[in-house]
Amino acid sequence: MATRDDAPTRIEQSSRIVSATRYEFEDFLVVGDLLNDVYSALKAGCHAVLVDRYNRYDDVDEIEKKITVIPNLKKLPKVLYV
Repeated sequence: MATRDDAPTRIEQSSRIVSATRYEFEDFLVVGDLLNDVYSALKAGCHAVLVDRYNRYDDVDEIEKKITVIPNLKKLPKVLYV
């Protein structure tokens, strides 16, 4: 796990986590409820899912089809088994 104390940006946090494993960035899925979370994940090379519980991101049209948007975590298993 990496916190803001370990690395100030989400990209640095992702890099720190991936570097501590034997996996590559594309092997990771980041689940976040803020666009910054998913943008950072994509920029780092990870996959991303945006949880939009309050329909704050209605205008996000699965940005270039790289971001999967789900309304709640109950929908996450369906995303994982695609």
